[in-house]
Amino acid sequence: MNLKTAVKEKKVSSESKTESGVSRTVTQIDYAKHESTVKELDRQEKEQEIAQKTADASKWCTLDHVHGPNCVRPKTSCSHDHQKEWQIYEKSTEEKIKAADRFRQEGNEAYKNQNY
Repeated sequence: MNLKTAVKEKKVSSESKTESGVSRTVTQIDYAKHESTVKELDRQEKEQEIAQKTADASKWCTLDHVHGPNCVRPKTSCSHDHQKEWQIYEKSTEEKIKAADRFRQEGNEAYKNQNY
């Protein structure tokens, strides 16, 4: 080995050391380049994912703001009249039991008549 090659190899090996101080150069292959490429690809994938979520959110989000992955789908609620349901909750326990017993008797009669 001549002096120039030894200096070049030492320079390459010192450049390829990572933050932990471990050399990523094996023979003439510098794996630090590959690691940075993998990190760049991961970053690009995350950017694409965020762009996709932003595009999806802009389709359904009704708020006037910058859409992104943190947009939450609105909770859909029905616009039906729920007065009859609330009437059941407002009844006393005795009335509920009487109504349930009547409903049971009507169901038993329908079953006996084979009216499924």
